[in-house]
Amino acid sequence: MKTNDNKLTNAETPHSSKRRLDAWVIPAKGDEMETVNIQKFKCSICGELYDNPEEARSCEDKPVSQDKGVKIGDTVLITGGDGTGKNAIVEKIWIIDKCWGHYAWKRYWHTVCLGAEIIDGFGNRVLTFDNYEPV
Repeated sequence: MKTNDNKLTNAETPHSSKRRLDAWVIPAKGDEMETVNIQKFKCSICGELYDNPEEARSCEDKPVSQDKGVKIGDTVLITGGDGTGKNAIVEKIWIIDKCWGHYAWKRYWHTVCLGAEIIDGFGNRVLTFDNYEPV
């Protein structure tokens, strides 16, 4: 409902679902909050969370690809991006979930990814399968 000066009333503020703001009860400090349990289903390969088990199973059905057989402590050659041509020591290995990037997620989904320290370089790099080769 609008007032004569075309301002929103407290019953019409955005996201209020037309409930009166002055009718809301703010709990006193120390009062117990309501607990809400939300059930999600996790892909055991990449860790992505889904709203139902069918979606999680669908994600798990996609095999891991682009595993070049490197292990933590191995040396790799950076072939693309920052540090190209330098060697790096693998510090972490994980599987990329479908949230990787905004346009190329299908290309990288369930592929092996590395975190590596650049030898004689300037820090660390995240290396997707197309940015390194085993040495």
